[in-house]
Amino acid sequence: MQVIMRYAHHHAESLRSSVEVLDKLQKKFITILLQSHEERAAV
Repeated sequence: MQVIMRYAHHHAESLRSSVEVLDKLQKKFITILLQSHEERAAV
């Protein structure tokens, strides 16, 4: 119950900046994976 209460106050606006950071990291990670795949395919 303590864990539920700890995070119950969060809502979309309070988490927006964190989600934006994660989105940017995901896009960078996908770009790196695609580049790596293209490099392997070129060999």
